[in-house]
Parts: sequence; C-alpha cells; structure tokens
Amino acid sequence: MSTIVGIILGLILISSSILSGGGYQIFLNLDALMIVVGGTLAATLISYPFYRVINFFILFLKLFKEQSNKQLELVLIHLAELGQKAFQDSVFCLEEEIKQEKNYYIRVGMKLLVNDTPTQHIIHRYQSEADGIRGRHKEGIQLFSFMGRIAPSFGLVGTLIGLINMLRGIGATVSPETLGPSMAVALVTTLYGAFLAFFIFIPASEKLKTYSEQELIILNVVKDAMIMIKNGESGRDIGEMLQAYLPEKNRRVVMQKILK
Repeated sequence: MSTIVGIILGLILISSSILSGGGYQIFLNLDALMIVVGGTLAATLISYPFYRVINFFILFLKLFKEQSNKQLELVLIHLAELGQKAFQDSVFCLEEEIKQEKNYYIRVGMKLLVNDTPTQHIIHRYQSEADGIRGRHKEGIQLFSFMGRIAPSFGLVGTLIGLINMLRGIGATVSPETLGPSMAVALVTTLYGAFLAFFIFIPASEKLKTYSEQELIILNVVKDAMIMIKNGESGRDIGEMLQAYLPEKNRRVVMQKILK
C-alpha cells in the first residue's frame, strides 16, 4: 500500500507543479524519453547478464506486494503452536504437519527436527538460507541502484544533444525569440533522468533492502524456534523468548493468543 500511495502522491504533486507553471506540453518529448530509457536499458544490458535485466520487471512488480506488518506475529504464534505440540508429544509428531506447512523455512526446520538433526547442523542450514537470501536480494538491489545512478547521466547526454543541435542552428532555424523554449526542451531529458532515478529506481532499491531485512528477521525467528523445539521447550517458553523480535506494544496481544 505504501508503494502505491507514494507513487500516486508523488505524481499528483509533480503534475500540479507542472500545470501551475503554464502547461504540460513542453514536458512531453518522445525523443528525450527514448534517450533516457533506451540509454539506461542499454547500459544495464551491457553491465549485467540478460536474465537479471529480465528479472527487473519481476522485481518491479514485487514492490507492489506489500509486506504485512502482521506476518511476523503470525509466524511467531504458529511456531509456538508447533512447539507446544512437540512438547506434549515429541518432535516426531510434526512429521504429519510437514506436507500442510506453507512457510518454506518452517517446513525445512520441521524436516530437520524429524530427522533428529544435530543442533549445530540446524544452525548451519539456516545460516546457508540467510546467505542465499542476501545473495538473491543483493542482485535486485544492485540492479536498481545502478539504474538509479545511470539514468541522470543519460538525461544529461540528451540535454547535451539537444543543446548542440540548438546552438548549431542559431542564425538559421533558431532565433533569440525561440532560444528559451528550445533550451527548455533540451533540459527535459535531464528532468526525465532525474525523475526515473529519484522517483523509481533508487526508492525501489531501498524497498528491496527493507524486504530483505524483513525476510531475514523471519528466518532468524524460525531458526531460534526450531532450536528451542529440539531442546524440548514449551510453546509458552518459545513465545516468551521470540517476542523479543516484536515491538513492545504488540507483545501482550501475541502472548494472549499463544496462551489460548
């Protein structure tokens, strides 16, 4: 939701500023758009493998999938329930829960527990998963960051091309009366480059960093829970320990749900 609200709010404010200045026609230039978008895409293809550039569109759509602030709470409650089942019976009773489990990291942990995997191996497995998360997200973050750096540069290239063409025509097709409007058109490419960089690419990079941090927190919660379940701790003990990952104001509500 925040992504959509941010885009809509930004477009409204920028559009209002453009319209209040006397019209939008001068800000619409197909050649300028082709230079900025085409140049940024070409530089990205040169710098990164083709498959990563294709993944750009998938990553961009992911930005609109808002991470629920309740997700961590739900995972914590679910882990406490699994811990209580294992506490009342044994970790082997979780075997029938594996097929129904939707969370990949919890499913991995349940398999490790059922197979009586040593604690150190469980820690190592989740460390490998954490490294994988960082690696996957780093690719997207780097891609958006690169595009955020390169788009203003191609905006400047377009402006220089426009200025060269404008100055070359002075005395022939360009007169002092048309010099100002012509220069304004040349500067539109710089505006396009800055807009794409600071409104799309750089915010997208920061958003992916946030998603990466959220996923790592959930992974750590699952890892800690699996170790506690293996050590034979109750669902209440698991909940009390893992609530440290939650804001203080949410802890009482979560514990009430665990103790039901």
